Amino acid sequence: MVCILQMQQLWRQYVSDARACCSEQYWTVFKAVQGQNIVYRDKVMHAVKTLIRQNDMKRRWPSTSRTLRALVERKAGNFWGNVTVTRTIDLGAYNLPGCDAVTFSFMDPVYIWIDRCNTLHDLGLPLEWDARTLHHPDTGEQVHGAGIQYSKILRQASARIPAAGKIALLNVNWDGGAAGFGSRSAVPICVQVMNTNSMHTASVGLVGYLPYVEVSEGYKQHKDCMAARRHVLQVCQFSSVCTW
Repeated sequence: MVCILQMQQLWRQYVSDARACCSEQYWTVFKAVQGQNIVYRDKVMHAVKTLIRQNDMKRRWPSTSRTLRALVERKAGNFWGNVTVTRTIDLGAYNLPGCDAVTFSFMDPVYIWIDRCNTLHDLGLPLEWDARTLHHPDTGEQVHGAGIQYSKILRQASARIPAAGKIALLNVNWDGGAAGFGSRSAVPICVQVMNTNSMHTASVGLVGYLPYVEVSEGYKQHKDCMAARRHVLQVCQFSSVCTW
């Protein structure tokens, strides 16, 4: 827990240092276009910079995302290296042409989970830590479905820890079906906070992407390639869940 607390302190310092790299006016405009694609975002930031007359403000106004990243890394450092895990998955046993291994880099799921909990708290969305029971008002029969606090999973998990402890319910999932691509070459792996009854998107955080087994088009349906992909999926699942 000390390590996690220290990491949160490092994150707060990183955010403060990164914000100091640019003017308040810059971040105001950046926030307005943050959800747009990178080409549109860069065009807007560049166009606004041409309208600025003060030289001191221009120096603190990166006109492209690449320039912004370089500036932040130079002034604030690289925080993400502290919470990034990298694994090399050996595929030598599958005799794939031109592909002996793949690299799997992902964020620490526990850190992402805590970050999402903090965001939910800041949004005023309640988090449930204590197991409760709910009974039918007429029959007294135990009922479920009114929230995660009444679930069997939270109750059973709470029974296995010391009385002062709290259960962190974490769900790891991945699915490239709705990624917006024509194939499953981009499969996002996400962590979801299950200690909430909210359906807000802030409860989900991106951990990484399933590594792609790069082979020729005609070899993708070969039994060795399909077996290698299953192996990659199993290793990534184990790595994501058992990092901590």
